[in-house]
Amino acid sequence: MSDTEKIKKLESDINQLKEKIDRLEQEKNSLQHKSFLLQALMDNFTDTIYFKDTKSRFTLISKQQAKLLGLKSVEEAVGKTDFDFFTKEHALEALKDEQEVIKTGKPMSNKLERIRNAEGHFRWVSASKVPFTNDKGKIIGLVGMSKDLTETVEAQEKVKAYAEELRLLNITKDKFFSIIAHDLKNPFNTILGFSSILMAEFDEMNNLEKREFLSQIDKVSHYAYQLLENLLQWARSQTGRIAFNPVKCDLFKLIKENVDALSIIANKKQITIKSEVKHKSIADVDINMINTSLRNIISNAIKFSRPGGSVIVTASKNGEFWEITVKDNGVGIPKTNLNKLFKVDEQISTTGTNDEKGTGLGLILCNEFVKAHNGKITVTSKENEGTSVTVSIPAKHNILELEIKN
Repeated sequence: MSDTEKIKKLESDINQLKEKIDRLEQEKNSLQHKSFLLQALMDNFTDTIYFKDTKSRFTLISKQQAKLLGLKSVEEAVGKTDFDFFTKEHALEALKDEQEVIKTGKPMSNKLERIRNAEGHFRWVSASKVPFTNDKGKIIGLVGMSKDLTETVEAQEKVKAYAEELRLLNITKDKFFSIIAHDLKNPFNTILGFSSILMAEFDEMNNLEKREFLSQIDKVSHYAYQLLENLLQWARSQTGRIAFNPVKCDLFKLIKENVDALSIIANKKQITIKSEVKHKSIADVDINMINTSLRNIISNAIKFSRPGGSVIVTASKNGEFWEITVKDNGVGIPKTNLNKLFKVDEQISTTGTNDEKGTGLGLILCNEFVKAHNGKITVTSKENEGTSVTVSIPAKHNILELEIKN
C-alpha cells in the first residue's frame, strides 16, 4: 500500500472515529437529558420517589425523598440503605418487603406504614414498590413511591374517636332516661302508695303498723334521694359543668366525717365501721368530689356486708400518691362483674344483704371524679370473703392554699 493510500485510510479511520465520538456524545447528551427529565419529573411529584438496586441500596431519589431523609442533596443517598435513616424495626420490615418484590417480581401496593422523618416526627405513608428490569428483562432493582397520608389517617382516627364518643353519649342519654323512667319513678310510686294508705287508714292503724309504714317510706325516700343526688351529679359531670377545685385538706377529717355520717346505717345492720386514717394525712383534693366518692364506696361496703361484719377505711402514702382503701368482709363481687363496674354501657346493680337497692351510678360517678384528680380506682374481691376498693390520687395539685385546722 502506497503512502497516499495509507494517508487516505488513516483519514477515513479518523472520520469514522469522529463520527463514533459524535454519536457517543449525542447519546451521552441524550442520557443526561433523559436523566434531567427523570429527576425533574420525580422532583415535581408531591410523593416521594426512589430507585434501589437488588441489595436495597439507593441509586436515585427525588428531592421529596431527600427531604424526608434529612439530606441536603439527592446525591447523598446513593449507596445508602434505610438502616442509615430509619429505625431498625422499620428498616428490617422495608428490607423484607423489597427483597420479596425483587425475588418474586410481584409489586407491593399501598402498604400503610408509620415512619419517623428526619425531624423526628412520625408520619403515616402509603408505600408502593415495583420491580425494575433491564432491556433483557432481568430484575436489577426496584422503584418505590410513598404518599403521605398523615392528615387522612389522623382525620380517620378523629372520626373513630368522635363515633365512640357519640356512642357513649347515646348510651349515657339512654341510661339517663331509663333511670328517670324506671328507677326514679318506682320509689316515688312506693312512697305515694304507702303515704296514701297511711293517710286513708291512719285512725284505724295501731302504732306498730304506722311505724312500719313510716319505716318503709323513710327507707325508700333515702334511696330516692341518693339516686336523685347521684343522677344530678352524673348529669353535671357529663355536661362538663362540674369544675375541679382542689384544696388542701386533712384526709383524716374528711374520712371521719363520712364514716360518722354512715355509722347510723351501719349500726342498723349491726356492722362495725371504723377509720384507721391518721391525723394530718394532708392531700390536695376537690372536697365535693372526694366526699361523693367516699360516701358511695363506703355505702356499698355497708350495703354488701352481712350483720356482724366490718368495714375498715385506711389511707397510706405511696410515693406521690395517697391510697384510700375501703375494705369489707361481705358477700364479694363475682369475677365476671369486676370488669364491668365502671362501664356506663354495662348495667350492674344488685341488691344488698338487706335488700337495699342500688342506683347503678355510684361507682361510675366515683370513677369519673377520681379520674378528674388524675387518679384511679382498683377493686379486688372474692365471693363470700369481701371486697377491697382503693382510691389512688396524687397528693399534690395546683391549688388554693387553705389553713388546716387540727
